[in-house]
Amino acid sequence: MIDAIRRPAWPRASSRRRAGGSFEAKVVWLCLVSTIAAMTCAFAIFQWQDWRSDRADLAADQTALARTMAPQLTLERGDAALVNIARGMARGSEQTIGAAWFPASGESIQLLAPKAGGPPLRPTAGVVASAAFDAGRLTVSVPYIVGRRRVGELVLEARDDEPAAGEAAAVAVIRAA
Repeated sequence: MIDAIRRPAWPRASSRRRAGGSFEAKVVWLCLVSTIAAMTCAFAIFQWQDWRSDRADLAADQTALARTMAPQLTLERGDAALVNIARGMARGSEQTIGAAWFPASGESIQLLAPKAGGPPLRPTAGVVASAAFDAGRLTVSVPYIVGRRRVGELVLEARDDEPAAGEAAAVAVIRAA
């Protein structure tokens, strides 16, 4: 059947595909878009979980470091060698950027000075270890208790991000000196 303009009344299959696409093409397109959306969501969830586990690992590592350092600072009051051992332990950690010991009685000891512009380290006077993230930094506070007596508190500050390659090399050179 041909209409008045001499075109077929029933369009051919090829012209239908060009106009709106076939049903199969629409199904394939829908599957492709939904697969990409699902993969994007899965990747975003993976990144979020990885970020959270990195922060938890950093807090656990810094807390363990503080628990290892605290006994060094209480063995012999005023022993410079033990203070230097604790200072070396703080410098040995890539993420630690500040450390201070606050004895229950006496002067505080700055083991590793935090970077300029950051807030000074302060004790929390808590009875259990605590970790708090704020503005890309982690502050870990670990009280050291012998018997039932609080001997002091060690406060560490760590960076929450990975140092750049050049920055890590510069930190290694500075710490080696």
